Amino acid sequence: MILPKVSTLKVEFKGVLEISMEGIVMLRKAILAAIICSLSISQSAFAEDKRSLWDMSKLASLSSGQTRAIFGYSPATSISDNYSFSQDGLISRGNQNWSFKSVLMPCSAFKEIDRNYTACIEKVSSRKIGTTTWTNGVLSNSQLGESNAILKGGIVPGKIIYDGTVRPDGIRTDGDRATIWTLKDANHQGGSNYLVRANYVGGAAPNGNRLSLEIFPISMGSNEKVLNEDSITIGEFPSDVEYQVKLRLGVFIKTLTGWFFGRLTSPVIDRNGPEGYLEVAGLPARVPVGITQPLIASEVKNYLDPTWCTELGYEWDKNCGPTQAIIGVPYTAGQAPPGLLEQLEKAPGGVTTISTLSYWKIETSYFYTTAQNPSESQKCVSELYGVNARVFQGAVLSNASLFQTSSPTWNEINQSFTFKLASPHLDEINKPNIGFYTLYLPLELAKCRWGSAVTNAKAEVQIVNSAGISTVTTIAATIENGMLRFNISGFGYSSPTIVIRMKSEVSQVRSEPVVVKGKSTITCIKGKLTKKVTGLAPKCPAGYKKK
Repeated sequence: MILPKVSTLKVEFKGVLEISMEGIVMLRKAILAAIICSLSISQSAFAEDKRSLWDMSKLASLSSGQTRAIFGYSPATSISDNYSFSQDGLISRGNQNWSFKSVLMPCSAFKEIDRNYTACIEKVSSRKIGTTTWTNGVLSNSQLGESNAILKGGIVPGKIIYDGTVRPDGIRTDGDRATIWTLKDANHQGGSNYLVRANYVGGAAPNGNRLSLEIFPISMGSNEKVLNEDSITIGEFPSDVEYQVKLRLGVFIKTLTGWFFGRLTSPVIDRNGPEGYLEVAGLPARVPVGITQPLIASEVKNYLDPTWCTELGYEWDKNCGPTQAIIGVPYTAGQAPPGLLEQLEKAPGGVTTISTLSYWKIETSYFYTTAQNPSESQKCVSELYGVNARVFQGAVLSNASLFQTSSPTWNEINQSFTFKLASPHLDEINKPNIGFYTLYLPLELAKCRWGSAVTNAKAEVQIVNSAGISTVTTIAATIENGMLRFNISGFGYSSPTIVIRMKSEVSQVRSEPVVVKGKSTITCIKGKLTKKVTGLAPKCPAGYKKK
């Protein structure tokens, strides 16, 4: 879900970062209200975001009483994303009542590295597909200047400096602003410069710590050394280049628990390095941007099934009713449940692809979203590490316009993971949108669920479309950096459900031995003729009947 600058800062950080476990239900209702209900978003809120391929601000204006939905589109430049801030504006180490976002700096900006508490960008690299050597990028001569924005709600943008003495009751990393890197071997249509954003979000409550990591190919409207956000245009990634970012996180990597979600193709994730290093590599994902026709806001309720809202734990009258629909403005639902796209396909014109944009992004989940999952999803975590242990549980990456941003659902009976996605069926030139899905599981957790033979096993993948029709295929899992990886691709949209289970030979490791039947003999007759037939499954020959 993408909100304008002020709303993003107030909802995402003030509301989320200070939430207690008891406040989860209230948060879920607030999120849906932000997706479907009144937000008072003006189109100018997105004016600073410029994409070379598609510009959201050029959509036709809506008449009074109209609304539209946009899926899979993330405005890429915003004060709230590119600059560090603390909610109360206080940088003093003794303050405990704050929320913050630290935009990590390059490690080269530090005179001294603290192995435990320095969090920074170690390197940004690229390489052509088919090559093995990474080429390190360098910091550009042009960088973002100071923020001159005045934000509401006590939010103050600016540097967040940590002096290394406040521990362990308050964890706040150093931070400044997003940085621009030059990757000489990764030319795109706008040049070879890339905006790199590694944002560590947190607060006094440890349940709210989170990391997001993004790369954007950019062109700059001037050659000035000091840039503002309005002079940057976000372009598209070249199709033959993969990218790698290495972060030094120290002790902060221990706060990144639960699940990682991202938009990368052929990803590689390594979080096992010394001193809390996190390395992420992969190709950008091409994501369909879905859009509805202008809809009459008062009629939106006709396309949203009240049962759907109830199943998600929301109240129809308060959060899904027509009187609180968004009036006269577009909105995005980048983190909405995939079912929202499916619901709005029932509207006139359905959901169509207006553009396909490339993204390179990965982000972690908040701890409380993992802790609130059903007990069967957390059973192995509890057995291996303890109840509500803060451990890495896996990663999901896809090019779907929407995908569930909670952990895949574990079915104890079927021994399977289920994950939901959604995108328009056809792309902007009326060809089928083709999906991909990558699932990472730590080996310890995979063995707990499927047995020790999982490392030599194959997985059965079932893809169930919105009509209930399923296709089944078999894939080989690969072991990588202490994790089991499943790559699934080539399936169609619009709202498939992916089910992954190990093939039967793996489940036999944890079940009773299979009993093999011996040979048997039957007697067959044909008139006065008699014949005996022996075999594993004997049958009478043609013209004979079993006696």
